[in-house]
Amino acid sequence: MTSSFPLPSGGEVVRTVKTYGRDLFERVVNTAAAGFVAAVIPAQAADASMWYAAGGAGVGALYSLLKGMLARAFGDPNSASLSRKV
Repeated sequence: MTSSFPLPSGGEVVRTVKTYGRDLFERVVNTAAAGFVAAVIPAQAADASMWYAAGGAGVGALYSLLKGMLARAFGDPNSASLSRKV
């Protein structure tokens, strides 16, 4: 029985998953790095622990990860953006 609904080939699916994964990984790493830098400068000025800065970066990265996963469900499934036009 043939389906009238066009399905992508297996190779196409693997490519889109790799593209999405690479995009999401890049966003999470960039968010963690930006969060760390943004937290280190005030932490040094306030003489706070570097662990607080690392924790702040981790919270930002976790937020970025969750946002990217939600974007896959509600936005374009091939992008970590919430916009369907990306």
